[in-house]
Amino acid sequence: MRKIKSIFSIALMSVVLCFCLLFGSCSKEIEGTYQFKSMKYNQGGMTIDLEVGEEFMGMLTLSEDFVTLTLNDDGTAIISMATEGLEKQEGSWKKGKSGEIELTFDGETQTCKCDGETLTMEADGAKIVLEK
Repeated sequence: MRKIKSIFSIALMSVVLCFCLLFGSCSKEIEGTYQFKSMKYNQGGMTIDLEVGEEFMGMLTLSEDFVTLTLNDDGTAIISMATEGLEKQEGSWKKGKSGEIELTFDGETQTCKCDGETLTMEADGAKIVLEK
Protein backbone atom coordinates (compact mmCIF):
# COMPACT_ATOMS: atom_id res chain seq x y z
CA MET A 1 0.00 0.00 0.00
CA ARG A 2 2.84 2.34 0.87
CA LYS A 3 4.49 1.78 -2.52
CA ILE A 4 1.27 2.57 -4.34
CA LYS A 5 0.87 5.85 -2.42
CA SER A 6 4.46 6.76 -3.16
CA ILE A 7 4.10 6.01 -6.88
CA PHE A 8 0.80 7.91 -7.01
CA SER A 9 2.37 10.93 -5.27
CA ILE A 10 5.31 10.97 -7.68
CA ALA A 11 2.99 10.68 -10.68
CA LEU A 12 0.78 13.49 -9.39
CA MET A 13 3.77 15.77 -8.74
CA SER A 14 5.09 15.03 -12.24
CA VAL A 15 1.76 16.00 -13.82
CA VAL A 16 1.59 19.22 -11.76
CA LEU A 17 5.18 20.08 -12.73
CA CYS A 18 4.41 19.51 -16.42
CA PHE A 19 1.40 21.86 -16.21
CA CYS A 20 3.50 24.50 -14.45
CA LEU A 21 6.15 24.33 -17.16
CA LEU A 22 3.59 24.28 -19.95
CA PHE A 23 1.55 27.25 -18.77
CA GLY A 24 4.50 29.17 -17.36
CA SER A 25 6.26 29.22 -20.71
CA CYS A 26 3.19 30.64 -22.47
CA SER A 27 3.50 34.04 -20.83
CA LYS A 28 6.08 36.10 -22.70
CA GLU A 29 8.08 38.77 -21.00
CA ILE A 30 7.23 42.23 -22.25
CA GLU A 31 10.56 43.70 -21.18
CA GLY A 32 13.23 43.91 -23.85
CA THR A 33 14.21 45.81 -26.98
CA TYR A 34 11.81 46.18 -29.89
CA GLN A 35 12.99 47.34 -33.31
CA PHE A 36 11.26 48.71 -36.39
CA LYS A 37 9.44 46.20 -38.58
CA SER A 38 6.85 48.18 -40.54
CA MET A 39 4.90 51.43 -40.78
CA LYS A 40 1.58 52.36 -42.36
CA TYR A 41 0.26 55.90 -42.70
CA ASN A 42 -1.99 58.08 -44.87
CA GLN A 43 -0.56 60.86 -46.99
CA GLY A 44 -2.66 62.90 -49.39
CA GLY A 45 -5.45 60.33 -49.43
CA MET A 46 -3.07 57.45 -50.14
CA THR A 47 -2.08 54.70 -47.73
CA ILE A 48 1.68 54.21 -47.55
CA ASP A 49 3.07 50.86 -46.36
CA LEU A 50 6.76 50.67 -45.53
CA GLU A 51 8.87 47.81 -44.22
CA VAL A 52 12.48 47.31 -43.18
CA GLY A 53 14.81 47.74 -46.17
CA GLU A 54 12.52 50.09 -48.12
CA GLU A 55 13.23 53.73 -48.96
CA PHE A 56 11.48 56.46 -47.00
CA MET A 57 10.87 59.81 -48.76
CA GLY A 58 13.52 58.93 -51.32
CA MET A 59 16.36 59.66 -48.92
CA LEU A 60 16.49 57.15 -46.12
CA THR A 61 16.52 53.37 -46.32
CA LEU A 62 14.61 52.06 -43.35
CA SER A 63 16.59 49.76 -41.10
CA GLU A 64 15.59 48.01 -37.88
CA ASP A 65 17.22 50.92 -36.03
CA PHE A 66 14.80 53.45 -37.59
CA VAL A 67 12.77 53.13 -34.36
CA THR A 68 14.05 51.27 -31.30
CA LEU A 69 12.12 50.97 -28.04
CA THR A 70 13.62 49.45 -24.91
CA LEU A 71 11.31 48.50 -22.04
CA ASN A 72 13.31 47.95 -18.87
CA ASP A 73 12.07 45.80 -16.00
CA ASP A 74 12.23 48.80 -13.63
CA GLY A 75 9.44 50.55 -15.59
CA THR A 76 11.67 52.91 -17.56
CA ALA A 77 11.55 53.14 -21.35
CA ILE A 78 13.92 54.56 -23.95
CA ILE A 79 12.88 55.27 -27.52
CA SER A 80 15.34 56.14 -30.30
CA MET A 81 14.30 57.43 -33.73
CA ALA A 82 16.72 57.85 -36.60
CA THR A 83 15.16 60.76 -38.46
CA GLU A 84 17.44 63.71 -39.27
CA GLY A 85 19.77 62.55 -36.53
CA LEU A 86 19.39 60.16 -33.67
CA GLU A 87 16.64 61.37 -31.36
CA LYS A 88 16.48 59.65 -28.00
CA GLN A 89 13.84 60.10 -25.29
CA GLU A 90 13.47 58.57 -21.86
CA GLY A 91 10.10 57.80 -20.35
CA SER A 92 8.22 55.07 -18.54
CA TRP A 93 5.92 52.14 -19.24
CA LYS A 94 3.49 49.92 -17.37
CA LYS A 95 1.22 47.02 -18.16
CA GLY A 96 -2.33 48.01 -19.04
CA LYS A 97 -5.25 45.77 -19.92
CA SER A 98 -4.52 42.31 -21.26
CA GLY A 99 -2.24 42.62 -24.26
CA GLU A 100 -1.65 46.35 -23.81
CA ILE A 101 1.00 48.58 -22.28
CA GLU A 102 0.99 52.28 -21.50
CA LEU A 103 4.00 54.29 -22.68
CA THR A 104 4.63 57.76 -21.26
CA PHE A 105 7.07 60.21 -22.86
CA ASP A 106 7.14 63.95 -22.13
CA GLY A 107 4.04 63.61 -19.93
CA GLU A 108 1.90 62.11 -22.70
CA THR A 109 0.66 58.54 -22.35
CA GLN A 110 -0.10 56.28 -25.29
CA THR A 111 -1.65 52.81 -25.11
CA CYS A 112 0.03 50.22 -27.35
CA LYS A 113 -0.68 46.59 -28.14
CA CYS A 114 2.09 44.26 -27.00
CA ASP A 115 2.29 40.46 -26.88
CA GLY A 116 5.94 40.15 -25.87
CA GLU A 117 7.09 39.62 -29.47
CA THR A 118 5.57 42.58 -31.31
CA LEU A 119 4.51 46.04 -30.18
CA THR A 120 2.08 48.16 -32.19
CA MET A 121 1.82 51.95 -31.79
CA GLU A 122 -1.00 53.92 -33.42
CA ALA A 123 -1.37 57.70 -33.52
CA ASP A 124 -2.67 60.31 -35.96
CA GLY A 125 -3.52 57.72 -38.61
CA ALA A 126 -0.08 56.12 -38.48
CA LYS A 127 0.67 52.59 -37.32
CA ILE A 128 4.19 51.46 -36.41
CA VAL A 129 5.02 47.83 -35.66
CA LEU A 130 8.13 46.97 -33.67
CA GLU A 131 9.48 43.46 -33.15
CA LYS A 132 11.83 41.88 -30.60
